Amino acid sequence: MTCIDISEDGHYLLSGYKKGTVVLWDANKYKLARAMVDVAKSEVTSVKLLYITDQGTINIVVAEDVGRIRFVEINKGNFFGSFNHNVIPLYEERLIGAATISVCRPSDQPGYVSKFCSQACLVAFGASNQVVLCSMRPIKELISIKPSKYNRKRSIPYIDWGFGLTPTIREQTMPLMAVAWDRMI
Repeated sequence: MTCIDISEDGHYLLSGYKKGTVVLWDANKYKLARAMVDVAKSEVTSVKLLYITDQGTINIVVAEDVGRIRFVEINKGNFFGSFNHNVIPLYEERLIGAATISVCRPSDQPGYVSKFCSQACLVAFGASNQVVLCSMRPIKELISIKPSKYNRKRSIPYIDWGFGLTPTIREQTMPLMAVAWDRMI
């Protein structure tokens, strides 16, 4: 196992593996819900449970060490609690050594409505060659950040989210993304 994530409600656990398998676990029932061998073709370096829709669709993102990023929709099947999934490629080889996924969810700041997407789900993907910020509903790239000339090659950025006031917008809190990359913040 190379990475894990757990849903906000604790119901699901997601795990990624060196040979490319991604597994969804039902933590409430202590059992495997879905093993997905067709999502990744190489080592899975990061997995994140983004959100679960009102219809019960579980939305995840998966990063591979070779730079591929996949968005996966997991739906409950019709028979005996089975699951099926749909894979949507986001990036093929652009994010080399992708290892960091950081999510800003709607529940992180109740009452905040993003101008970028209906559910305010923003995701930052960090790799050794860049950080990319995307909205997930609809899926759209918003910004890309390249490493500083002071960063060592192959260093991996660490990304986290918070909320606060900005110098230009003082009347409401906004999502703030912090990136620590080698010697720079």
